[in-house]
Amino acid sequence: MTELRVAVGSVDTVPEHDPYHRGEARATTTVLAIDPERNPPRVSVGQEWDTGAVSALIWHNRIIQLVLTDVDQVYGTITPDAEPLEAFLKGDEGQALLGRIVDGYDTEWDGHNLKGHLDADAQAALEKLEAAIDKLPTTTYILVNAGDWLHETASTYVKGDTADEELEAIAADCQNEDGTIDYDGMKVILDESVLDYLKTYREEHKEDEMEKIKIYRSQLEVWTLEELGLDEWPRLSASDMPAALVILEDDKPPEACTVWGLPHKMSVEDAWEEFEHSDEYIVVD
Repeated sequence: MTELRVAVGSVDTVPEHDPYHRGEARATTTVLAIDPERNPPRVSVGQEWDTGAVSALIWHNRIIQLVLTDVDQVYGTITPDAEPLEAFLKGDEGQALLGRIVDGYDTEWDGHNLKGHLDADAQAALEKLEAAIDKLPTTTYILVNAGDWLHETASTYVKGDTADEELEAIAADCQNEDGTIDYDGMKVILDESVLDYLKTYREEHKEDEMEKIKIYRSQLEVWTLEELGLDEWPRLSASDMPAALVILEDDKPPEACTVWGLPHKMSVEDAWEEFEHSDEYIVVD
């Protein structure tokens, strides 16, 4: 393999939610950076956060940057696709332009700082590089809150006892390998991973179920065998049966409804799990 005149590092063109502006659903900026002072010179593409600060190397033009993000106010953030961009940067045309840029780069001490600058040919090559990249295939990304996008999926498939393996399978079905989600020719970027959201939903759902148990426990009514019209507890003898579960049925008084015996050590929570198909129940002493 022929050694490149300008080495090509990582090429990441998929935006993220900028952690410094997460509440605003603002995307990171895709930036191409050329470091002409490295040996060999190097170009890479990555995501930049809007921190409100600029590094000294960039401020003094010792790292040459091109912003590759195009913000569409209606459709979202548009960036070049990584694969064709990387191929271009490693190809003959890209390497020729990058070579002209680094050849025309020099530094100068201004009495306070060492500053970088490009000669006329290097500046022209930089402009041609930007124009060539603008012609490459692009993808539009839209930033969405995970809860807004996944709530329906989670409410349909995730319960308080859903296993991690099931959540991982659901997450895999929802997204691409890079974590994006295909939608109407665009890609959706969520503000948290699908799996993290599903796990959070599961825990919240589990808490809701426990709260429901607490509510039912606070509304229990006590019925005697005589009031239920029973001679003994169903399933087990009276000596082993401290309680029973009455499944309330429409238009029937409790004594005419289905009665289930509870094993001696079964807690109300365990009973709820076993009889969760019912809407209401009464534990009987």
